[in-house]
Amino acid sequence: MASNSSNAILSCKQQPSQYLVSNSVNKPNLGSIIKSKDYEINRHKNLIKKRKHCGRPFMNIIPKDGGRQLKIECSAGCFEFLKAELEKLALDQELSKTFRISCIVEKSVDTAGNLPQITMKVHIIRKNGSRTARPKFTIHIYNTQCSLLSSGAWTQDFQGEILPEIIKNLDQIPTSLP
Repeated sequence: MASNSSNAILSCKQQPSQYLVSNSVNKPNLGSIIKSKDYEINRHKNLIKKRKHCGRPFMNIIPKDGGRQLKIECSAGCFEFLKAELEKLALDQELSKTFRISCIVEKSVDTAGNLPQITMKVHIIRKNGSRTARPKFTIHIYNTQCSLLSSGAWTQDFQGEILPEIIKNLDQIPTSLP
């Protein structure tokens, strides 16, 4: 197992444009495609933005492009929980079966190793178990902006089915420490 990880790191250094990294759960055929960016995020400015986003409303949902896009702006705390719930959805095979979806996760990494963006391409799982060639919708998770953008012909499915489940899970988070 360790040799696979070192091979992934080695191939990253040799070909930084794109490589596959196993997820933390170590389930077969799940993982993230890592895409290298040729810029570096200014960490100081990014922290200032995050602090500013702490004062945002918990969640603001903005439909765009006649319903084909859905922008979600969040407070910094809500954003982190929302991002974790989306990652859980992408990695959890039971949830994928419930929603009959398959996710491809692409993580963009800058030259310093920061993660400015995560893209989740959500495909429908057919009755025979294969996934569709084109994504049902795509979710762009912007870490530096504490926002998400869902786009595609089936964005209303994300808004009507998946987002309410995520919000229900967010509502179960304790609001105070014991």
